Amino acid sequence: MKEIKKLMFYYAITSLHMGSGSKLGPVDQPIQRETHTNFPLLPSSGIKGGFRELVEAEGEKGKEDAKKLFGSETEGSEGGSTPGVVTFTDARILFFPVKSLFGVFAWVTCPSVLNRLKEDLKFVGRDDLLPADISELSVLEGEIVLFGESPSVVKDSKVTLESFTFNTKGPRCLLLDMLLKNIPKDLLGNGFGAKLNQDVVIVSDDIFKYFVENSTEIVPRIKIGESGTVSKGGNFWYEENVPPQAIFYSMVLVNPVLEKSKQAVNQTSNEGSQENHGSEDENEKLFKKYIDSGYIQLGGNQTIGRGFLKYRVFQGGLK
Repeated sequence: MKEIKKLMFYYAITSLHMGSGSKLGPVDQPIQRETHTNFPLLPSSGIKGGFRELVEAEGEKGKEDAKKLFGSETEGSEGGSTPGVVTFTDARILFFPVKSLFGVFAWVTCPSVLNRLKEDLKFVGRDDLLPADISELSVLEGEIVLFGESPSVVKDSKVTLESFTFNTKGPRCLLLDMLLKNIPKDLLGNGFGAKLNQDVVIVSDDIFKYFVENSTEIVPRIKIGESGTVSKGGNFWYEENVPPQAIFYSMVLVNPVLEKSKQAVNQTSNEGSQENHGSEDENEKLFKKYIDSGYIQLGGNQTIGRGFLKYRVFQGGLK
């Protein structure tokens, strides 16, 4: 059975809050992060729910197709469930925007992120997009590696991000050349697409970790009562957001799942006891119809404009 693997890129148009619940500390409602790295992530459950909502918004036909794509629960006394044909992984950070003294901002990444991307590209059958020697990339804390031929964030061979000034390391890096050329052109549009090809920089793992921990948006929020005054108890809190222009990626699998028919469960014969839950071509057509590219809103605070992303799928290979 063939499993179609893809890589999906997500570009944050607005601030994004996929929260981890209320916590004690300076930030009352932080974003979700990986436990071992503390890098921001977009959980697969939220991604899948967002796409299900997107498909179901297409009316009755969309609701039926959503069941095929994402699975369904059987109502009534019989119970049971039907698995979906689409699998999403958590979305991992690839390029994180950090304000710059020159050129407004730069997208930062680091060797750990790129090495992990290399393994994920191998999983989807496109590890040719990053060279094998990406694993040899090393960046010291005071250094920064440039990719673009004429980056706007550089002044006198130095780059200043937030309050840190870095010395540029050697000639421009060509390791990301194939990757950036193959990111779907319309993911960022003409303006920011051109900037991505110039202003991606590579910092050390520790510096990258510092930026993704300390350069997110921290927004004060307050609840106003019906009378126009602060509601009882104050209800004042601080909320963390992923900033606009952040770029994530996740892996997506499209699989022609086989489901057992209720009649076949009761059969004792050796005849085929399973029926195909949509052929590979049918499932791929459904995926392309609803999910291949577009806009989606994920996370909380949707009525105040949070969580708008543009997404594009990069085709991988077959298992």
